[in-house]
Amino acid sequence: MSAYSVPPHLFDADGRPLVAPSPRRRWPVFAGAFVVALVLGLAFTFLRPAVYRSAATLLVEAPANPGRPLATLGPDAALALLAPSSTSPAQLLATEQQRLLAAPLLQQVADEFAAGLTAIDASTSPLASLQAMAAVDFDAATSLLDVALEGPDPTLQQALLERW
Repeated sequence: MSAYSVPPHLFDADGRPLVAPSPRRRWPVFAGAFVVALVLGLAFTFLRPAVYRSAATLLVEAPANPGRPLATLGPDAALALLAPSSTSPAQLLATEQQRLLAAPLLQQVADEFAAGLTAIDASTSPLASLQAMAAVDFDAATSLLDVALEGPDPTLQQALLERW
């Protein structure tokens, strides 16, 4: 092969040189593929059902007096109750998270809003619908609980969150 000859893999079987498509032919192919992908992506996005989120943040603090009024206790017992609690903030937040997600509390709320919860998903019980919508998260570094409900009806969720 000489220094000026063309390698054989640049020719087709008939000996004609292979040529890259011109930019004029590439532009319509790219634009067509782009438009098809854009339309499919937008259709997928806008045909999905709307999901609304109602959220609240709660501050959780250890109780200073976890039972009886201070007046009914002796001075030593009252001072002991006012001392800092031995439970860590993370334990307190985890306890509150479990209490908020407990079935008896959710059942009371689900019973009150049974008609609205059944309208969302008639195949499940109102309690199961509410449990699927509810979420409680916390950050151990803070004393804050994030309580949220996600679902298709924002007015129902707001009422559920206020009652919960």
